[in-house]
Amino acid sequence: MSIVFLLIAPASALAAADLTEMSLEELMNIEITSVSKKAENKMTAAAAITVITAEDIRRGGFTVIPEALRTVPGLQIARVDANRWAISVRGSTGLFANKLLVLIDGRSVYTPVFGGTYWDQQDYPIEDVERIEVIRGPGGTIWGANAVNGVINIITKNAADTQGTLLSGYGGSHEYGLTGRHGGSVGEDTHYRVYARGFGTEDFDIDKNRDGHDEWRQARFGTRIDSQLSETDTLRISSDLSIQDNEQGFLDPTGTPAFTDFISIDAHQLHANVLVNWDRKLSDDSNIRAKAYYDFSDREFHISEIRHTADIELQHNFSLAEEDLAVTWGGNYRFSANHFGMTVVGFPLSFGLNDEETHIASVFG
Repeated sequence: MSIVFLLIAPASALAAADLTEMSLEELMNIEITSVSKKAENKMTAAAAITVITAEDIRRGGFTVIPEALRTVPGLQIARVDANRWAISVRGSTGLFANKLLVLIDGRSVYTPVFGGTYWDQQDYPIEDVERIEVIRGPGGTIWGANAVNGVINIITKNAADTQGTLLSGYGGSHEYGLTGRHGGSVGEDTHYRVYARGFGTEDFDIDKNRDGHDEWRQARFGTRIDSQLSETDTLRISSDLSIQDNEQGFLDPTGTPAFTDFISIDAHQLHANVLVNWDRKLSDDSNIRAKAYYDFSDREFHISEIRHTADIELQHNFSLAEEDLAVTWGGNYRFSANHFGMTVVGFPLSFGLNDEETHIASVFG
């Protein structure tokens, strides 16, 4: 049994387009950005893409992003336990699937440890998600490494679209959560929002006599600022901080089969990031974009992992031949440094290098 309650918010913050009053052409005219790194019509994009809109999320009653992804055809979603998901495209579902690139507002959130995504770490207030774009097929030409089978790009709402105060929550016998958000403005051209979110998921029972030792607790805080600096320049700054505790149960692999024990460990995570986007319109058919972000992760699970990631990207879009040919080109540089350590005594897992630095430079067009 569960109870969902919503909202304390001004009417303007809850207003949404009435889908019943839109024509078929308007319903199909959804703007996307993940296929070619620029805004384009979904129906003319050269990719198999599905878009989950904010209205789809609201009507679906989803509480976390992986649940919303269940609605995408061709995407395999399996919930491993209370705090872990196995998500992949084109079959081969596994907890450590490493051929699917996941982005939040263009910021890569996969971990280089195995090339996949820790989905328990990628929670975000579901009310602030504008849309989720899912490409089923190779995206390496545009997005580089890890986009072998597809791309999931989670795009959040502009601060101007989340003005006022919102309070939402849900609760039941297994899951519960609460989100608070406030949006305001500084002058006419700068808008902001701040939010706080906390939720918990109880253990999944293995049978009536024991639980799965997989409870999930998380607190999350964040802010976003969108500013129209001039007629040609826009600036976006966002940051998030999350703290969570997981419990994970597993069979002790060091024992003999007849005496294998079911043991549990506590996992602690601290994650923070800051993202800066700057856009300049050069002409009606030309613009330049710069993006930079810093990401910090401290994860203690079977192993302890501390990772620092810095990324910077420059992109230019323009048209040729009287707008018959659109060109997108740019470059990217990413630096990642990590430190590994053991947290579970006797667990048969180790790394040859406890400290490693990775440099990735790329160009695209």
